[in-house]
Amino acid sequence: MKIVCLGGGPSGLYLAISMKLRNPAHDITVYERNRPGDTFGWLGHV
Repeated sequence: MKIVCLGGGPSGLYLAISMKLRNPAHDITVYERNRPGDTFGWLGHV
């Protein structure tokens, strides 16, 4: 199954990881509009 997640926030990443764990054959792509080093909210102070 091909799955596309729009947004790399907590819910998008959780969906991607949980679907991959359910079936490693799933083809999962996560699209994020921000740059790789940008953090907001829940990871902003790590």
